[in-house]
Order: sequence, then structure tokens, then C-alpha cells
Amino acid sequence: MLAATAHELQQILEDCEELADLPYDATPAELLGEIALAEGHSTTIHVQRDGLSTLKIVLHQRTPTIAQLKKAIASVSLAQQKRRQREQRRAAHEDAAGRADEDGDENEQQLVVTGLAGDGAAMVCSSGELVNSALRNGHEHRTLVSWRFLWRCFALFNVDTNQPIDDHAVNGRATLTALGIENGTILKFVHRVKYFGRRRQS
Repeated sequence: MLAATAHELQQILEDCEELADLPYDATPAELLGEIALAEGHSTTIHVQRDGLSTLKIVLHQRTPTIAQLKKAIASVSLAQQKRRQREQRRAAHEDAAGRADEDGDENEQQLVVTGLAGDGAAMVCSSGELVNSALRNGHEHRTLVSWRFLWRCFALFNVDTNQPIDDHAVNGRATLTALGIENGTILKFVHRVKYFGRRRQS
């Protein structure tokens, strides 16, 4: 049922010219962003991540706020992480199947598939990086954290103006324009303590 639903969604998206480049498991934020982009009232923000791919965030709101941007960043990055993990699992299973076919031993095939599936599961658990690469000194570390904790540790930095964005000094309703973030702005993650110091725990 899941495979049939995914195939049907893929066909619907491919038949629509404006949405043809969307993945079949597109999040609501990605879908609304593409619709707004086609209608000409979207705001596109590029978020760089150290050692990882740059996130393209398309906001559908006409006057997006910093809270809406942060929510969209979380949604898109988690969706990309799930797709990357799915590709890793698929590649592991295909590799296992190829090795088993070469050996021609059904019992050995079962062992190989089971063994690689276990490795794939471990790999998925250890690839939880969201804002920067989990590779440290050549080793991959688990960095599975909540976004609430993440935003306490990291802030956004406007590359175009070379200024950090102090989102704690304003409420979540502050618009991106008021914070100097325009359409096409490039942002990146930086450690909050570097620019704003440590906050007192309440």
C-alpha cells in the first residue's frame, strides 16, 4: 500500500509542470513553497551548513517571520536527512543482494542481507547531523538533538551583511525584512556563544 501510494504521488507531481522537480515525499513546507514560487510571491533563503549540503528554504508567506523561517529550516533539514538515510539503506540492501547473487548460496545470502541491514541501521542512528557534519577527527559521532536545544546553541549569520541575527532579542513575530533578511539571502549556522555570549539559565 505504501509503495502504491508513493508511486501515485510521484505520478501526480510529474504530471504538474510546476511541481515536477519535487520529491514524492515532499513536506507541506516544500509543497507550499513551490506553489508560492510559481505564483511569484515566495521568499527563498539559502542556509549553509558546515560539511553538509546547503538548504534551500522557500517560504510561502508573503511577509515571513523569523519563527516561520526556523520552523521551515527544521522541516526541510529533517526531510533531507530521512531521504539520505533511505538512500543509504537502499544502497546497502542492493550491495547485499549483489554479493549474495555472486555467491549463489541462499543461506549465505540471508546472512549477508541480515548483516548489512544491521550495519545500515547503525549507520542511520549515527548520521543525525542537522546543522554541520558529524565527522570529527575522521570519526562519525551521534548529534541527534532537539531543535529547541539546537537553537539555544546555534544562531543564524547573515553572510551578505556579515552580521549575526540575534533572534533572542526579538520575538518570533519579527519579520525577516526587519532583521535584514531579503529574498535570496545566504545564511549560515554559527555558535551562538561566539557572538552573544552565554545566556543565564532561568
